Amino acid sequence: NYFPGWHQPFTAFHLVVGSKAWSTLDLPLRAAIEVTCTAGIAKNLGHAEAMQGAVIESFKDKAVETRHLPQSVLDALRSETQSLLDERAAKDPLFARVLASQRRFSESYSRWQRLAYPAPAEMIAIDEESQAP
Repeated sequence: NYFPGWHQPFTAFHLVVGSKAWSTLDLPLRAAIEVTCTAGIAKNLGHAEAMQGAVIESFKDKAVETRHLPQSVLDALRSETQSLLDERAAKDPLFARVLASQRRFSESYSRWQRLAYPAPAEMIAIDEESQAP
C-alpha cells in the first residue's frame, strides 16, 4: 500500500443541478439543499479520516506493507499527469476552461498549504530562518 495517494487526494460526492432548474427553486429550498449536501460531505470526510488509523492497523494482520512512493516517482507521475491534462485541454475548450480554473485555485491554495502544512524539511528551514539573527 503506497502513500501518498496522489491519484485521489479527496473523494467527494456531488449533486449537479442545471442552472435553469436551480433558478426555479425558491431560496429556502436551495438553502436546504446546500446545507444538506455540505453536511453529507463533512460527515463522509470526517468518517473516512477517522477510520484510517484502524484500517492501517489492520494491515499487520493481512501482511500488507505500507510504503512511500519515492519523490522521483511522484515527480514523474505529476509530469505525465500535467502532459495528459494539457493534451486534453488542447482538444476540448470546456475542459481547458475548467482546468485553467483549477490550476489558478491550486496555485493560490498552495501558498496557504505551504504555510499551514509544511513538509518536515520545510519546517526545519522555517525554524532555522526564525532563529537567524
